[in-house]
Amino acid sequence: MENAGGRTEGARRSAAAEPAFSLRGPVAISIALWSVFLAGLTVADIAQSWRSQVEIASAVARDNYNKDLVYRRWASLQGGMYVPVRPGLDPSPWLAHVPERDVETPSGRSLTLVNPAWMTRMVHELGREQYGTIGHITSLEPIRPANAPDGWEAAALRSFEEGADEAVDLADIDGVEYLRLMRPMKVEESCLSCHAAQGYRVGDIRGGISVSIEWEPHRAMFARRAFGAAGAHALAWFAGVAVILFFDGRARASRLARDASSAELLRSLMEKEALVGELYHRTRNSLQVVDGLLKIEAGGGDPEDEGLASVIDATGRRIRVVAAVHDLLFRSKDLSKVPLDECVGAVFAVQGLAGGEGAVSRELEVPPRAILVDAAIPLCLALDELVANSLRHAFPGGARGRISIRGESRKDGPVTLRYEDSGPGLPAAFDAERDSKVGLELVRSLVERQLRGACVLVPGPGFRCELSFDPRRWEPRV
Repeated sequence: MENAGGRTEGARRSAAAEPAFSLRGPVAISIALWSVFLAGLTVADIAQSWRSQVEIASAVARDNYNKDLVYRRWASLQGGMYVPVRPGLDPSPWLAHVPERDVETPSGRSLTLVNPAWMTRMVHELGREQYGTIGHITSLEPIRPANAPDGWEAAALRSFEEGADEAVDLADIDGVEYLRLMRPMKVEESCLSCHAAQGYRVGDIRGGISVSIEWEPHRAMFARRAFGAAGAHALAWFAGVAVILFFDGRARASRLARDASSAELLRSLMEKEALVGELYHRTRNSLQVVDGLLKIEAGGGDPEDEGLASVIDATGRRIRVVAAVHDLLFRSKDLSKVPLDECVGAVFAVQGLAGGEGAVSRELEVPPRAILVDAAIPLCLALDELVANSLRHAFPGGARGRISIRGESRKDGPVTLRYEDSGPGLPAAFDAERDSKVGLELVRSLVERQLRGACVLVPGPGFRCELSFDPRRWEPRV
């Protein structure tokens, strides 16, 4: 049982050496990819929320700008408007060149002219006081010094002269963050009454109106939206990880069940392998016991009964051939096949021609193709009969000679063996169909009936015979 035990132990070591398949790597990669995807999505959503909030505040600022521009244009089209003089609303020194800057009503009320720029400035001051929105009409060449631009407005005005039509940014005013928007203000025909002296023409950029929206309320709104998006993505992350772990658990359970099934199959296979090995071992031993009994029987028989002794000897030799095939099968890695060249070598060994010494030499050139034991046994018995007949008839009384067996076989094709001895050969009048000499009847029966092959005598010096069969006839069909 050494060979079967070695195969079983090797299978155990092979199974133990195989690393257990683990899903930890793929799970970690899946969670990492899911995390990166959601992190990217969260960043993209937060960035979009920021852009949306900036756009909302910018839209509010544009509405204020459009409103300022509309009522300024209306006032410009009217040539300004007269308002009562009162404390804080004295006649503007910047309009001293305008005729009829100051008028008096028939009732004696004093009125002064308020031009569109002055009106816009006063509305901006009122809006800042009531709503916190800062508006400022400004220019790089202001008539009134208080209308001079701050740094951000000056940069925006210069960008207008380079072709820009809007400036939007977050900037501080007196330490408070605002979204600041500014658009250009172009000279119209009605503007020339005040600004013609400065050399402006219709269509020139006179300056601009800036609108500043306090950013804190919009920042708070952005923070709520960003927090909501981050929370939703966090829930999605946990849900995704839960799904990954769930399927990982199912895969692990399936793997464990598969491993358990594989282990059971391996155990069953090893048991069957050991059982088959034991069967071959016992079969070989039983054949050896029978051979021993035959030798005892031959030794105790009538010495003058040569026929009985010959039968007992031939039977024992055939049993030893079958035992030799089972011995090869027991030592083979495949418990169903044996090498063809070793089978032929075993026949020579049983006949006492294994060492190459003695009167009769042997030549063996057979491919090491593996064939099923069902084909190997009748083939070896047929070859044994041919060798026995050559030793008995071609080389009687210790005559010297040679026996050769050569074979050829294509992969997965038929096998052909050419048997030849250097003896006198068959008689010239020998008829293979009618005569039954030198054991050919047994050889034909083994080859043609059991191997389902062909046995053909080949003419020439010595005895020549060609055996052919197809080992695929015994292969199991899938």
